[in-house]
Order: sequence, then structure tokens, then C-alpha cells
Amino acid sequence: MRDARECLHDLAPQLDAAGIHILNHDALDRKQRASVKQYFKEVVFPVLTPLAFDPGRPFPHISNLSLNLAVVIRDKEGDEHFARIKVPDTLPAWCPSSVRRRHTPGWHGPVSSLFRLA
Repeated sequence: MRDARECLHDLAPQLDAAGIHILNHDALDRKQRASVKQYFKEVVFPVLTPLAFDPGRPFPHISNLSLNLAVVIRDKEGDEHFARIKVPDTLPAWCPSSVRRRHTPGWHGPVSSLFRLA
């Protein structure tokens, strides 16, 4: 991970100069955040399936080189359960932003950063 961060740090100014901007969610304005949230609801959320597990069930297989999230879900009775969500590799790696302005990227960072919206 350290090498990847260093690579991005080194490339970011060159990408920016070429008009390719990579922003974190916090750097987006209200309209861009609304656009990204809509993308999550329409494209990302429908293909997610949580797999709950507990002491009575075996720990699920976690694929190598895939994005998996460990989450706590709450059922209708309010009981919490630990679950795993595998993010399908059919999703694009980058989330498109339909709200563009001058000096604003057409892309919003990695799709994996959208899960904080859920």
C-alpha cells in the first residue's frame, strides 16, 4: 500500500496538469455529492449482497484480490449481525460524476470510497 500511495503522490501533479483530477469525497461540493450518492443508489447498491455469519455458520470464503467489506447489519427486530459484502468486480473502479464544472474532475475517486455514503 505504501508503494501505491507514493506512486499516486508522484503522479497526482502530472495527472492534474493533464486535466485528470482525483478527489476525495470531502472535496466534492453539494451537487457533486448528490450526483455520486445517486450513482451509488442506482448502480452500486443494487448489486451488493451481504452474507451474514455467526458462530453457527462457517466463516465465508474471501476471494483474493477482491474488495470485501466487513459490516454490521441490523435486522427488523434491532438485533445486530456481522456480515461480509463482496463488491462485484463488474462495477467500474471509478465513479463517474455527472456534475462537472471548470477545474472539477469528471471522476470521483475509487468506487470503494462510496460505501461511507450507505
